[in-house]
Amino acid sequence: ISKFQACAYPDKGLEDVTGDDLAEATMVADTAGAAALDALTMKQLTSIGYLTPFKTGPMVGLLPFPKSPKYKLILAEYNIPNHSSGVGGADKGMHGHRVDSVPIANGVIKTGNACTIVKYIPAEHATFAKVAKAVDGIIVRINP
Repeated sequence: ISKFQACAYPDKGLEDVTGDDLAEATMVADTAGAAALDALTMKQLTSIGYLTPFKTGPMVGLLPFPKSPKYKLILAEYNIPNHSSGVGGADKGMHGHRVDSVPIANGVIKTGNACTIVKYIPAEHATFAKVAKAVDGIIVRINP
């Protein structure tokens, strides 16, 4: 974010940060924003009984969870590391989720239940297993 600091003068503005400086500063700012949203998401999920933390990602378009859901589900996804798409696979949208994952989770939420997206990461299998055992159901959206 310090690259943005270069425009902290009365006669300068954000438009004065350009090129590689802008790209680097934006990447750092985006990372900070994503971390803040992840923390808030984990707080919300903990408040309705999910065992956290776990890996997810921006769930743009996900409906609010009911305050007292009857059931808690997870929708499991897997992202291919270093996939040429840059988002974890040819079946993923710009936020790294399968394009139907949020609509499926929303379908569960509309029934008065809770559903959140969880990334399966093989190196973190034990964490995933704990989260999976603590919910009422799992929807698997992973290509074989």
